[in-house]
Amino acid sequence: FATFLLIQISIQHELPQAWRYYKLLYWIVLIGMGSLMTMLAGVALKWIMIGKKRPGPFTSTLYAGFADWAVDYHFKLGLIGLYQLTYNSRLWNLLLMMYGMDIDMRSKVYHEWFLPSQVDLITVKNSFVASVII
Repeated sequence: FATFLLIQISIQHELPQAWRYYKLLYWIVLIGMGSLMTMLAGVALKWIMIGKKRPGPFTSTLYAGFADWAVDYHFKLGLIGLYQLTYNSRLWNLLLMMYGMDIDMRSKVYHEWFLPSQVDLITVKNSFVASVII
C-alpha cells in the first residue's frame, strides 16, 4: 500500500491530464512502478533475511524456513503486476542477478520458476530455459 501511495503522489501531476488515455496510462505506470519497487524491496529483503547460500549440507531451521517463505512470497506478490508488463524482457535477468543468480544477459529464462531463496546456487549461461522444476 505504501509503495503505491508514494508512486501515486509522485506521478499525480507528471502525466498529461488532457490526453484521452490519461487514466489508462496512469494505472499502467502506477502498477508497473509499484511492482518494480516491490521487487527491489524484495531484493533487499532477500539479502537481509537470507544472505548468500553456499553449497554444502542442508540444514533447516525455523528461521530459515520462515525467511525463505517470506522472500519467495514477496517475490510472487511483485511478480503479479510486473510480469504482465515485462514478460519477455531482459529486466528479469537483471532482477535475478540482483537476487544472486549467476546469469548472463544473453540467456532467456522463465523467471517464475526461479525463486529467490534458491537462485544463489544456479548458473545459467548463454541458454534458454522455458520451464524447470527445482
